[in-house]
Amino acid sequence: MNLHPLTVPAGVVSFGLVAAAALVALRVTAGPLDPPAGAVGSTYKTLTEVEPRIAISSTNTPGDADSVFTITQPGSYYLTGNITGVAGKHGIEIGADDVTVDLSGFRVRGVPGALHGVTTSGNRERVSIRNGTIAVWDGKGVSLSSAAEGGCVVEGVTVSTCGSWGISCGFNSRIENCLVASCFSGGITAGANSSVIGCIQRQASGAFAVGITVSQGSLVKQCTASSNTGSGFSLGDGSVAQDCTSSNNVGDGYYLFAGASISGCTARLNGNTGVQAVWEGAAIVDCTLVGNANIGIYAGNNVRVSGCTVVGGLGGIQTDDGCTVVGCAVRDTTGVGIRVNNGGHIENNLTRNNQQDGISVNYSCAVIGNNCNGDGAAAGNHGAIRVLGQANRVEGNNISYADRGLYLTSGGNVVVRNSVKGCTVNFDIVGGNDVGPIGSAATATSPWANIQY
Repeated sequence: MNLHPLTVPAGVVSFGLVAAAALVALRVTAGPLDPPAGAVGSTYKTLTEVEPRIAISSTNTPGDADSVFTITQPGSYYLTGNITGVAGKHGIEIGADDVTVDLSGFRVRGVPGALHGVTTSGNRERVSIRNGTIAVWDGKGVSLSSAAEGGCVVEGVTVSTCGSWGISCGFNSRIENCLVASCFSGGITAGANSSVIGCIQRQASGAFAVGITVSQGSLVKQCTASSNTGSGFSLGDGSVAQDCTSSNNVGDGYYLFAGASISGCTARLNGNTGVQAVWEGAAIVDCTLVGNANIGIYAGNNVRVSGCTVVGGLGGIQTDDGCTVVGCAVRDTTGVGIRVNNGGHIENNLTRNNQQDGISVNYSCAVIGNNCNGDGAAAGNHGAIRVLGQANRVEGNNISYADRGLYLTSGGNVVVRNSVKGCTVNFDIVGGNDVGPIGSAATATSPWANIQY
């Protein structure tokens, strides 16, 4: 048998030679495999480098006569296990500024006679408490006193069953994403210029205990307060509440001091008034008040109420002097839908099925463009729009199926461009008022005419 010689293409030979040369070059240029001379250095990290914080312990943070553990130096501290209180002592006492305590998900639990769960000695600044549970202390759960600069923080903490406040902080504090339940004196209280955000509070049981209260210039946002013996929220001068819920409190849903404002808030089934703004200059905007036992909104002087809905209760919106009520809806109260005293502006509101007057004003008010339907069903004389005093302008309102449509018991007012239908008495107006001609749309020729149909 004849064997033919193996024929290899020239390109393959060339590729093989190149590859082999490359491997040789790599072997020639590779570094030496022997380690360099000298001792081999350590590569481990110290415990401080792995966990750059200080564990709270009897060694690192020994207690004293009134505390189980005491922190006396600035730094970051953390729990490594649960803490049990001792009668006559605080759980953790902080005696330095610039301290952060991470509870690490553990519990700080008191015993009968124990004082505060976590507290500061004197006014401290920039103290933070985070991430854990504090319960069953005869005093406060968290008590952080701060000077004017303050800046204390409580975040992600659950507090329950304390004999005083759940969380109490000083000036310029931030309390966020906390849950407070069943604390005697109240849920959360914070000093001026603080913020309380995303917190839930319930069941403060002491006499007139408030769920969440803040001093002047503070912000309360997306919080809930319920089932307290006092008000759900108390807002200091110039404070703001946004998107909060207050329900089933024995007192008011919200109590506002001078210049405070709430928007997008709900008050439901509270034992007194939904929102009480006794002091001047408050604002109540886009709020919902349902089933509160007294009235939906009570406002003092120079208060603005706009875009609110009130359902049920003894009355809807009641104000003193110089107030504005615009774009609100009030229905199914057993009293007056909207009652404004003197110098008010009442425009583009809806009243429906209120048992007494739909809208009632005293002196020097403008009642413009409102829609009143089915008001005044209770015994006695009631009006969809009732005017008691003088110098009022009643214009452009639409009234239907009420006891009395336009009901004026005093002279000295102007009544123009209103439309009234289906009332027991459409127009009940004493003499001495300037009233546009009353007729039908088809026959009225005056631009000031009131339409009866």
